[in-house]
Amino acid sequence: MDGNTRFTIMAFPQKFDGNILKLNIVFLPRNQNPLTNAIALHPSIPDGPPFASANISFVAKVIDSLENFPALSLPFITKNILTNPSGDRTALFNALAPNFNITNLNAVNTNTNVTNVNNKTALPVEQSVKKYLPLTYRGAFNFTTPVTNAVIDDSYACALRNKGNNAGFKPSTDEITLGGSWSKYDGKHYGKLVWSEAKIPDDYQYYYFPATKTDENIYAKWMHSLNTKWSTFADVQYRHVLHNMKGFEDNPDLFIKRDFNFFNPKAGISYNDNGWNAYLSYALAHKEPNRDDFEASLQQQPKAETLHDFEAAIERKQQRYNFSATFYYMLYKDQLVLTGKINDVGSYTRINVPNSYRAGIELQAGAVIAPWLNANANATFSRNKIKSFTEYLDEYDADFNYTGQQTVEHKNTSISFSPNIIAAGTLTLIPIKNMQLNFVSKYVDKQYLDNTSNNNRMLPSYFIEDFRLNYSLYKKLFSEIDLIVAVNNIFNHLYEPNANTYPYMYDGEVVNDNYYYPAAGTNFMIGVNVRL
Repeated sequence: MDGNTRFTIMAFPQKFDGNILKLNIVFLPRNQNPLTNAIALHPSIPDGPPFASANISFVAKVIDSLENFPALSLPFITKNILTNPSGDRTALFNALAPNFNITNLNAVNTNTNVTNVNNKTALPVEQSVKKYLPLTYRGAFNFTTPVTNAVIDDSYACALRNKGNNAGFKPSTDEITLGGSWSKYDGKHYGKLVWSEAKIPDDYQYYYFPATKTDENIYAKWMHSLNTKWSTFADVQYRHVLHNMKGFEDNPDLFIKRDFNFFNPKAGISYNDNGWNAYLSYALAHKEPNRDDFEASLQQQPKAETLHDFEAAIERKQQRYNFSATFYYMLYKDQLVLTGKINDVGSYTRINVPNSYRAGIELQAGAVIAPWLNANANATFSRNKIKSFTEYLDEYDADFNYTGQQTVEHKNTSISFSPNIIAAGTLTLIPIKNMQLNFVSKYVDKQYLDNTSNNNRMLPSYFIEDFRLNYSLYKKLFSEIDLIVAVNNIFNHLYEPNANTYPYMYDGEVVNDNYYYPAAGTNFMIGVNVRL
């Protein structure tokens, strides 16, 4: 520290929302008695007020870019920052003096006295306070090497990371979180005839079937650190769901009241070290049926779904690249699926399938190839199977008279709308400042319209590419203006992302009535987002 240094000022930015910058300013007295005039007995400078009683204000100098930083001649705008003095600061300094070994409370702040304090033997570097410069700071301007006690590695004395250097600090190895929630959904489910040429009153309500769903839960989470790299975690949740339905549009006299009690635990172990993250976990989860599933008699009411979820993942994060892989196996008990079966009150509903599963791997990667180019990609490879399944087909004779239903047994079929492969990639170019060009590609494998793995009831695979341009203007009339140009399906590929099917028996033959919903060809959108 140079001689005659009387103050230290440090600014710590906290938040920037595009318009308002919030920061904390630390202003400290150095090498002086804070209770007497900060500047005293100087031949040409008037005496300054004591630090403990001074009314302090600041002037912020704001630059518009970090491209040429650091430099002393950058253009800037100024902003006055006023402060609200705290209470009796004089009493505060007197109380702190014995605890912080402040020995110059009776000194006069002349140049000689301040210099003598400053010339005391400095602490060795290994015993002094160090400041860590993070990657975001180093990458924000033309950073070369740290100065004074600043460091770019883990050699700084941090209580959380270097526990051995802080004898009085003992961080807990356990973290516990408790919580819960309560909600109620009140669905009226009504129909009104707004107007009719017939002699029917306006806004005539021709059906009204109220239904409520109450959902309440409590949970506890526990995380335990085994060491600096390994930790374990465990969650447990109790959830109660109450359905109360007073009739349905097609079955007005069907009243259903069902409640469910779920116990959902989860446990696992995780690893975190030097950009590597990994975890292994197991979870048990339950889900109640939907309102439409209850449109069956009391003898055919649906069960809740049960899921055993096993996961293992590994991830690597670095400044210029990242990648991850997640393996999962989801074992279902009583999963609710559409079968085409009509229940005993004449409604098509989902029914419980005893055993099914989803298993696969999710891959993700990204890289900064150059300052003006980066790439990201993800892909999922999976198997989604029902181990045993009974299909129900409506049967009609040659004159299209309904004669009943026919059953078909299936083994190891694919779950509907569950493609085995989904992949996407994005290439981002930054040709000039504040502009991004994104080229997005997406592939979706074939998927079945029901749970029979029938190739006559299938959506074919498709591959499409989109383009998006973003350009941002700052401080041009508004705080920020974003110009957006998007071109979807740029190669005008014809495909159908969704459909439904109604298979039935007609005169002894299976008929597959498929209804496809084609996607748009090449289309574009232009947008402007303005932030005031």
